[in-house]
Amino acid sequence: MSNTLDEEIDSLLAERRSEIARLRSKFRNRIPVICVSSHNSSFKIERLKFLVPVNMMYGEFKYILQKHLNCQLMDNPDYYGENTTIYLYVDNSIPKMSTLLGELFKKYKSDDGIMYMVYSSENTLG
Repeated sequence: MSNTLDEEIDSLLAERRSEIARLRSKFRNRIPVICVSSHNSSFKIERLKFLVPVNMMYGEFKYILQKHLNCQLMDNPDYYGENTTIYLYVDNSIPKMSTLLGELFKKYKSDDGIMYMVYSSENTLG
């Protein structure tokens, strides 16, 4: 008997939820974040999955991504330099730099218990 596509998706979602629940029980003060590239981004970040402290500010996390990006770009012939700007969106908006990731997580986490952020090399909303 073969599963339908909906059953497979439900199964994968249940697997992901249980994995996230296991991680959250092991690392109680951290939240799962996945950073996804925008369709118009001119760069890619190698590491996409993060477990970040709930009390980390959005600006701190963006700075960490920026540093990681600059280190990665140094090995790239199309190096953009230290002033490469990264735009980091949560639910199609850019939060205040002082917003805690824990607050954003409570508001914007997905059904699978992960907060997804989209990064871009251009400000596509403004």
